[in-house]
Amino acid sequence: MELESHFLSEAGGQIEAGKSHLPIMFKQVIQDLNVDKMCTLTEGTTTTHLKLTRLVQDPEPVLDHQVPVFLEDQSSFQAEQWDLTTNQVLPYIDGFNHVSRIAAEADVDINLVKACVQNLVWVLSTLIYYRFYIYCLES
Repeated sequence: MELESHFLSEAGGQIEAGKSHLPIMFKQVIQDLNVDKMCTLTEGTTTTHLKLTRLVQDPEPVLDHQVPVFLEDQSSFQAEQWDLTTNQVLPYIDGFNHVSRIAAEADVDINLVKACVQNLVWVLSTLIYYRFYIYCLES
């Protein structure tokens, strides 16, 4: 705001008006961030958008034997939302195929599939399960 409109450093009587407006602006910022987790400040032709985001750690690296499972309905995903690789990989994420099989069936490099699944884990509510079998006898 200062760089574009010289909000505080403008020569003349406007500097006092700018300084007196600061407490009002700060109060608005605190109130909006606490209530809505975002705030938009407009001063003249300058608009500043502020938003609170939570810090999220990067997901663990994806391994060849892990099986991605969607926690949301996959049919709600729109192809326009994703890059080409993700669109190629998505049909093979079915809760049964492990990462190596997804790479083979989708004809995509395994490192790209791992990056894609890691991105999905971060972006969506995707869960990674380790692939294992349980054998038991039925009587």
